[in-house]
Amino acid sequence: MQKIIYVLIAAAALVFSCSNFDDHGTYTCGHAELFTSEGPQPYVANCLVGQRVTVEITIMLTNLCINAVDPGPKVIMYLWSCDDYGDPKDEIMTTPIALLAEGEKDVDIMYSLPVYPGTYWLFATFGSDATLANDNATNCKTITSPLKFGMRIPFLFPEHITFNGPHIALYLKGTY
Repeated sequence: MQKIIYVLIAAAALVFSCSNFDDHGTYTCGHAELFTSEGPQPYVANCLVGQRVTVEITIMLTNLCINAVDPGPKVIMYLWSCDDYGDPKDEIMTTPIALLAEGEKDVDIMYSLPVYPGTYWLFATFGSDATLANDNATNCKTITSPLKFGMRIPFLFPEHITFNGPHIALYLKGTY
């Protein structure tokens, strides 16, 4: 019997804030490190994976980003706003389908848009099984929910199960 595990990592207990500025005007926010020493985390196809990040300054969003251990699977990434309780509220941006590369993958967005200071959710879903970088040394609130690859996240966020799981390498980039 085949078992399918759907995992949504949602950093609700710990929210990553950003202070990564480079000399070229790029701002990086989220969990950008590649945690290969902590052990990679496999995610099955049709699995929605996400975490919260806090943006500290107004930026022009340029990329939603992910760090993968293995190349190959297709990915779609999403940016959502947060409600007053820290839950996903409204979809802001969805990327086109991209192919994961080993290591850092900056998924281009279709158009640049301003992202204002506040807390947001970053999500990804995969067309086939994917292995992502994560930090097993620290845990965060984790939500489990299925989402068929290529489908939009429903307007009302789907039912989910909550547990503690590792932080994953999802982040965003913009210019300031």
